[in-house]
Amino acid sequence: MANERGFRGDKSYQRRGKPIRQPRLRILIVCEGAKTEPIYFKELRSAKRIPAEVEICGEECGSHPKNVVEYALAKKKLAISDKLPYDQIWYVYDRDVHVNIDQARMQAKANNIQEAFSVPCFELWFLLHFKCHTAHIERDKVVSELKKHLPGYEKGMKVFGILPVCAIALHNAERIRRNHLSAGMSTDSNPSTTVDRLVAVLSEIANTAR
Repeated sequence: MANERGFRGDKSYQRRGKPIRQPRLRILIVCEGAKTEPIYFKELRSAKRIPAEVEICGEECGSHPKNVVEYALAKKKLAISDKLPYDQIWYVYDRDVHVNIDQARMQAKANNIQEAFSVPCFELWFLLHFKCHTAHIERDKVVSELKKHLPGYEKGMKVFGILPVCAIALHNAERIRRNHLSAGMSTDSNPSTTVDRLVAVLSEIANTAR
């Protein structure tokens, strides 16, 4: 029977509690670079308003992939002990200037730490926002090509202007991998990058929240 306010006798609607807030994702990004990579990911985090706790480390992580992985692993263990584990951990590095990186990659894989590397350098990812470069290229040439599109580019400078065309870089990074495969080459041949995979994860989190 309806009461005088027009509601039925079922009071279940009154017993409903407040919606349970889902915990925010926790993502750790550990970078080999002290400036360029951390600054970029901080800009991306802000521009996309990513609804997750994205912790970005750089200068304190070391200059070799093994040091970076070990730093990430230490952070992972500390987070677990504090009962605030990371949902994802990524390490970001350049592959062309280091030797003996296999041990770092194996250690990362064994501990579910995902890699985002660039060959020959992180600036390749920036360049892919403007063009798809598939031929072998050296680090200095990447920077000189990038300066054609970003005059005055220097390591560590903010590149906020490229963020709106991120989809172009995502497409070009995948296109390079397909080109390598069709040529019978490894997908991590020069040039190549997997930074797009990390950026895609962050973008998906941002888009899902909208």
